[in-house]
Amino acid sequence: MITSEVKDSTNQVFKINELSKDHISIIKLWATWCTPCIETMPKFQRLKEQYEWNKHIKFYTVSLDHKFDHWIEMIRKRDWKVDHYYAGSNSKSQIYQLAYEVIEQMVTIALPNYVVLDRNGKLKENIITDGNAETVLNELLITILK
Repeated sequence: MITSEVKDSTNQVFKINELSKDHISIIKLWATWCTPCIETMPKFQRLKEQYEWNKHIKFYTVSLDHKFDHWIEMIRKRDWKVDHYYAGSNSKSQIYQLAYEVIEQMVTIALPNYVVLDRNGKLKENIITDGNAETVLNELLITILK
């Protein structure tokens, strides 16, 4: 179970497993310094819109930025229509480790990274893709929803 704490833009603290309760959660891990993360955000938003009819699937992002202020500035400037949370760069955090364990295994940049949690907040998938995350996630969601 992923119990990492995240903050919203008002500094309210949530646990990821609580955000995921009774939902399948699709989480995009990203950072403001990651150009591919920013470039793929509109695609992630479109995927969210594609599944808005299903109230049992929740899409949100979690930033691994070092500075809360940089993250706030970026999400306000871009006005992306998806829920955003901030985890920071705490290397002991489970959510941080999900992104960076992939780096250690594949010797590559692991952002953006996509995490899928079940309705109990348990990790189902940890996905790093080469730019076609929407296709991979869509296929995964079709399988899950069968």
